[in-house]
Amino acid sequence: MTRSAQPRGLFLAALSAFMLWSSGAANAHQPEGHGSGEGDSGEGDSGEGLGVDGPASSAEDSDRSVGFYLAAGLSISNTGDGNFGEATYPSIEFGLSKGAASFGLVFGRESNDYSGSGEASDYWWELKLSVAVPVRDFSAYGLLGFGNYLSTDQFFIEYGLGVSYSWGPVSVFAQISNWDGVWYVTPGLMLSF
Repeated sequence: MTRSAQPRGLFLAALSAFMLWSSGAANAHQPEGHGSGEGDSGEGDSGEGLGVDGPASSAEDSDRSVGFYLAAGLSISNTGDGNFGEATYPSIEFGLSKGAASFGLVFGRESNDYSGSGEASDYWWELKLSVAVPVRDFSAYGLLGFGNYLSTDQFFIEYGLGVSYSWGPVSVFAQISNWDGVWYVTPGLMLSF
């Protein structure tokens, strides 16, 4: 199949918008102290991570610095079809975060059933945006994603809600999301740096 240039263009436009926003140009007119004050990661970082300019020293500084994160999750569907391997999929995400927002690039496999052919169409990528708010000792977040199965023209949308809890740079999270028309529960682990 011929790959469309549209996903590549969408990715570059989203990445350019995030980089412009993270450089401070998009926040030039925000009032002082705007943001959650939660730190660098939109998915529950405690604010102890390093930004591009060094450690965040205040809520204002952490809203201006860009942090990075790596997350892994195991999504479990509600379909009840097949065995556990067929009803789950693993994923890994690398992203940038600033203030309460995070932008990630996710890669994953269609299922945990590795008995098949292992074709490229068994794998997918996704661009994901999440925004978090502190709720007592936890962070709650909403997410929205757009992706594509490799070597296909099959695109999908993901949307959902989650919660996370952090111990320094390490966080655990659980989210519920609708991914390509199917509901999933995803527990996972995240490392901020």
